[in-house]
Amino acid sequence: MQSCENKIEKLQTLPIEDWPKLCELYKADWPKHIISYYTIRNFINWTTKNTQIDDVRILTIGDWRQHGTYILENRSKIRYNIYFNTLASRTEEIMLEALNCLDTKPAYTLAGYVERSRFTVIEHLKTLGLSIDESYKGYCPALLYYLPKEESIKLISKPINGFVIKPLTEKYIEQINDSWPHKYPGSDYLIQRIVRFNHTIGVFDTITGVLCGWVMEQEYGTIGNLHVEPKYQRRGLGMSLVRLLCIEMAKAGLDATTAIMVTNTASRSLFEKIGFKVIDKVYWYDKVAFE
Repeated sequence: MQSCENKIEKLQTLPIEDWPKLCELYKADWPKHIISYYTIRNFINWTTKNTQIDDVRILTIGDWRQHGTYILENRSKIRYNIYFNTLASRTEEIMLEALNCLDTKPAYTLAGYVERSRFTVIEHLKTLGLSIDESYKGYCPALLYYLPKEESIKLISKPINGFVIKPLTEKYIEQINDSWPHKYPGSDYLIQRIVRFNHTIGVFDTITGVLCGWVMEQEYGTIGNLHVEPKYQRRGLGMSLVRLLCIEMAKAGLDATTAIMVTNTASRSLFEKIGFKVIDKVYWYDKVAFE
């Protein structure tokens, strides 16, 4: 069992000017570490566009330039998300030590970790007297799909008769949040940041101006929050939205990824038709607060 003594000394806050250097490390063996690269890149963008964001920090342990080990904390209002990874060959040792150095009393979500980190999370939870129960609703395994920008840019998106395409605005945050199956208290705050800073696409009824569907680039750099209102389904809007976002991201030099639960066969089929391939598994785990 890995424990952590002198927690404050072990985990060091990475200066914001070093975030791009850490991010660059995760270009290695592309796209193996794509989730980490795009997650760090996303928060660099957020803190650059809004210098008032003060609820995000990156912690490192040891010589991060050699092994790239990091913990990114996002304590936005109610939600406390932890994103983490390491490039060390013996993943479970240094990453487990880093996780065990955290304050484990509050509730937090271990967010968007990939298959190679799954054992580390299991061991971390064991130190807390917890285990992963697949029936636990706070445990969410998914498949990570990938489409390189060279293929995204070739996608064809035809005009949609009766609809107009444009970026989302904060006017629609409540509608988007209310329709999100994974919403939680305070998730509207996350939606607000995504709408402000990330790539988003909405499809609107030309006559009424009603927002009929949308898709967004999430904080992991993944395509997500894909939704078409029931009245407008079965018209190919979902497929068009994904294609359009893939093209927009490719123009910005970004590959496309998405995380889809194994049981969501409809979404898996849609993305596979576009050309996405599974490259990894990705997980979320909600740890409850301790007294």
